Amino acid sequence: MPRKRGDSMPRGGGWDETSTSYRYRVRDPYEFQEGSFRIISLGDSGVKAVVGKLKGEDSMTIQSLIFPKDKFTEEEARQWLKDRPDTVGKFCKAISFLKTDEEKRYTLGIVYEPDTVDSQGDYARAEDIEKAAWDFMRKTLRLGYMHKEWSDDIGDIVESYIAPVDMRIGDDIIKKGTWLIGVVWSPEYWEKVKKGEITGFSMGGKARRIPE
Repeated sequence: MPRKRGDSMPRGGGWDETSTSYRYRVRDPYEFQEGSFRIISLGDSGVKAVVGKLKGEDSMTIQSLIFPKDKFTEEEARQWLKDRPDTVGKFCKAISFLKTDEEKRYTLGIVYEPDTVDSQGDYARAEDIEKAAWDFMRKTLRLGYMHKEWSDDIGDIVESYIAPVDMRIGDDIIKKGTWLIGVVWSPEYWEKVKKGEITGFSMGGKARRIPE
């Protein structure tokens, strides 16, 4: 989706298109720390943001904005961004975890959402996410930190499930087929959550990329 003459879009990015969404790339994904990406919803707008930590930084920064085609036309996506030029220039103050309980050291968060383009331009089907979630429970059932340092000392997985229907948790709309995990963190890693060093969950593993 080439940029149109006359668009007053924020600097530093460009538009592209997938089969399911229009995406505005704010920054190159290679500027970010590996394993720090996650996708969040921007309130009830229908827009999603890929956020992550820039190399050498601890705060979260928007890498790209995703406009689902079932909610936005190309022109509506462009107009939404033109009306909000500051959105891409600052930290996205949005919920990293869906739920937190400081007394219990508990967080609930999304691991992966089906049919949603991630920071690498890939997506997974609901049935593949379900298989990964089930295999995780059968074979792993441990947490890793930054896709390494797998240990039983990071925290306890107290719930892991696939959303059976579209549902709402707080201000976030959770799509049917989304994998969610709830964790009670160890005191050491709860401090990392509070400091923003841990901001969400990410699905690790190997996959075969199939071009559309």
